[in-house]
Amino acid sequence: MSTDEFAALLIFATAMSFTPGPNTLLSTALAANFGWRRAWRFVVAVPAGWTVMMLACALGLGALVVALPWLRGGLKAVGIAYLVWLAWTLAGTRAFAPVESGRLAVGFWQGVALQFVNIKAWMLALALAAGWVATAAGHAAPIRASGSPSSAR
Repeated sequence: MSTDEFAALLIFATAMSFTPGPNTLLSTALAANFGWRRAWRFVVAVPAGWTVMMLACALGLGALVVALPWLRGGLKAVGIAYLVWLAWTLAGTRAFAPVESGRLAVGFWQGVALQFVNIKAWMLALALAAGWVATAAGHAAPIRASGSPSSAR
């Protein structure tokens, strides 16, 4: 991996890891309402579920996304639309609604399962698998900003 590719990967992973998403919000809500001890199961479940998702993407799902440009474009469009909608909704929120404590009873397996409905996690896993894992293994050509495979390195 070249220095430029490594820098791009590092910046991408940092930006995706530190931007708030459902995992961050739910972890914060659990810890604020019930303390660290009760939130711990969910906090550990997030990387466990994400690892399973990343493995699925690295074992073929990422290559499928690279091979089908219409699928890649559709995933981008859905991901962007969802994130814009979420940002718009959050920007218009004046106050958080009170939540019943029973609705925050999230355990380990629910935390793992949450990763599979988390659009941000899917975008990250697919981008990593299609853009770096598959490319590093020689299975796909790197994707240029235009969305088309680049010529030989």
